[in-house]
Amino acid sequence: MDNNSSDETRAVAEGFGGRLNVRYVFEPVQGTSTARNTGIRHAAGDVVVFFDDDCVAEPDWLHHMEMPFVRDPAIGMVGGRIEDCRVKGTLVEDYCISESLLNVAR
Repeated sequence: MDNNSSDETRAVAEGFGGRLNVRYVFEPVQGTSTARNTGIRHAAGDVVVFFDDDCVAEPDWLHHMEMPFVRDPAIGMVGGRIEDCRVKGTLVEDYCISESLLNVAR
């Protein structure tokens, strides 16, 4: 979901074509809610996951987001803890899955 970026987002996303199941979608109207709603309209799967460009995820983050849906079809939404962390000296938002939420989902 490219929300009117001015960088090489399109080229990077399209560079994964043939290697990953990735589809590039451009939304010219900037704003988180607009971008997410456009992304939802273009989603093809059963589960939609939001991940922003200024986030850092644990290697198994996506797997942990998926597991509650696999284990219980009645699950409608999953979330996690948001932490500030330092990455290469820069403060970024790091979306982490809370251990307490994982324990509840197990």
